[in-house]
Amino acid sequence: LLAYGLPVASGEEEGYLGGSAGVITTAADMAHYLIMHSGGGRFAGTPIVAPASVETMHTPPASIDSDYAMGWLSHTVAGDGAGDGAGRRVLEHNGILSTFYAETVLLPDTGQGFVLLYNIHSLDQDLLAYPPIKQGLIALLTGRQPAVSDSGIGFNVGLLSIVLAALTLVSVAFELRGLWRLPRWRQQAASRPWWRH
Repeated sequence: LLAYGLPVASGEEEGYLGGSAGVITTAADMAHYLIMHSGGGRFAGTPIVAPASVETMHTPPASIDSDYAMGWLSHTVAGDGAGDGAGRRVLEHNGILSTFYAETVLLPDTGQGFVLLYNIHSLDQDLLAYPPIKQGLIALLTGRQPAVSDSGIGFNVGLLSIVLAALTLVSVAFELRGLWRLPRWRQQAASRPWWRH
């Protein structure tokens, strides 16, 4: 985990692990998983899942307003601007443990995909560091240039860590001030009538 932007070693927490948070795997295994999905359910020439079942897994139900398929979030991104006018379908899902984070992305129409496996997990990384990496790779795979922050600085994990450290220091200063003023507060409280408390 991260504490004020600094990595701190931490053991994995115990508890119930769901499907997207309980897989222990390798990059090679995840690549095989994506190959099976992009190959219509086949891997190394062997049928693993029926093609119709793979398509069902990749398609959100038509009866509800949701982009969630069976284990995949489905959305469309702009194409390469080559005049085809069509967007590119993207399927993705993350996986989270208390100390690890993963992103799985598949472009089913082109058979491309990637997996990002991180050995650190924290809210600031999830919100600020990991999405630009994923979005940049999706942009490259769809023929676009990754977005770059216009400001040159942007709000990032380092800046967030500085803000949180400053807030912590201010909070500690107020607590110390309260402790320093405690004898005076106790003296004033003893001299007040009970109904003023």
